[in-house]
Order: sequence, then C-alpha cells, then structure tokens
Amino acid sequence: MAAFDAVRRAYLRALGREPDAGGLQAYMVRVMRGAAPAEIEAELARSDEARARRAARGARRMSR
Repeated sequence: MAAFDAVRRAYLRALGREPDAGGLQAYMVRVMRGAAPAEIEAELARSDEARARRAARGARRMSR
C-alpha cells in the first residue's frame, strides 16, 4: 500500500492526474525495490507530458 500511495502522490504532483495502469505497476516495482518517491516524482516532472502541462498552464496565464 505504501508503494501505491507514493506513486499516486508523485503522479498527482507531477502530472495532475491519477497514474495509468502501466505506469503505476512499473513505478510501484521501483519503489518496492528501493527507489525514493522523490526520484519517481522528478522523473515524471521531466516527462514530455509534464512539460506539455506546464506549457499549457503558462499559455493560459498569458492569455488572461
């Protein structure tokens, strides 16, 4: 349960959404093998999806 919660929090913080099944499974395994939740969150934050999300938020702010 701790691995699930850690991965879910990382997805919510970095991507603003619930984890998909494949990502949840892959990252849970990594957490259970010792990866720090902050490491997972940092990887998600560097993803193309996170970059696109930040760009979209920035564009919305600029249009106000």
